[in-house]
Amino acid sequence: MKKRNVILSMVLFLSILAWQCSKQSTTSSVGAPRSLKASLTINSEKLSKAVNIIAQSNGSKLLNLNSSLKSASIMADPIFKDSITLATIRGIYEYKPVTYHNWCYNCLSKLFTKTGNSDSLIVKLPSEKIFYPYRFETVVPADSTLKNNFVIAASAYHYYFNKGFLHDYNLTAGVSVSDSAVGNLHIQSTATSLLNYAYASAFTFPSGYTLQSNITSGDTVSYSFSLSSITETLLKESINLIQTTGSRFREREYILDIGNVEFKKAAGADTLIVYVSGVLQTKAKIIVIDQPSNTGDVSIFRNRDIQVTFDDGTTATISSLIGPSLTVLGTLSGSLQDVYFASNLVNYIAWNIYKNRIN
Repeated sequence: MKKRNVILSMVLFLSILAWQCSKQSTTSSVGAPRSLKASLTINSEKLSKAVNIIAQSNGSKLLNLNSSLKSASIMADPIFKDSITLATIRGIYEYKPVTYHNWCYNCLSKLFTKTGNSDSLIVKLPSEKIFYPYRFETVVPADSTLKNNFVIAASAYHYYFNKGFLHDYNLTAGVSVSDSAVGNLHIQSTATSLLNYAYASAFTFPSGYTLQSNITSGDTVSYSFSLSSITETLLKESINLIQTTGSRFREREYILDIGNVEFKKAAGADTLIVYVSGVLQTKAKIIVIDQPSNTGDVSIFRNRDIQVTFDDGTTATISSLIGPSLTVLGTLSGSLQDVYFASNLVNYIAWNIYKNRIN
């Protein structure tokens, strides 16, 4: 019994120690909650570290790609109705170009062949082609020596489309280059009418960081973009345009989270307020710097900035704290809303498999 009591005492001691360490992670060295200034500084440093890692990755290069390659918009014919499911297109498809010079505009169907069976849709092609998309349009003899080292493995896929804009789309895929993981992508998009639309995309990097973008329309139009680690949200920006009863205008709600710091403008309010770990900072003064050239509600932050006056009288802007990370995040935010290699490559190959143009 005495031995059991000793063990229980040790467990209790270790539990209290772990709780204290966890608590100190959001407090200063003397045990008091961190100030707004300290919290913003620490959170901005963590955010910048994450963005630097992401910016140097192949996943970032992939998300930022764009190309003139034909997208799967041909599915959106005003009178066309059909469905593509994973069961109808699954298999292994590899890049296998002709061995002579050829101008190949929008002819991916001629450059791939089925080489095996799989429960997933697996597409293999040279990384030289994916990271330099314009090269798809020119096929040269040397292309036959390129290794199909870029692999897209879609474990979930469907595309139901009905009368043009109406659709239900889902893609979950992992991407690798030369057997090294690039990241995992998930896209879910639906439109039940011209006014009711929802789009959600997420890309998780091998480092554990995840970017997410969400857009919905309807009575409330919402937009959000976030960067999170395995354990916490490093940044999240949310914009809601709320339709009010009896008014043809929408009220704008804005929320910006940087770690445990939250800036918020409630619908109908004129100013931003700020919280640290849920506690309202009554002494802080917030000014929104909004340039006349700001063109929309999808931010991070476009031409908008937030200036904070702290308890000690010093001031700082969010853009100065975050630094170059703001530009990187703004670009990635746009990229997540139109993922090139999904809309212009995976969908196009899926369409051509479905139409029996690739076999």
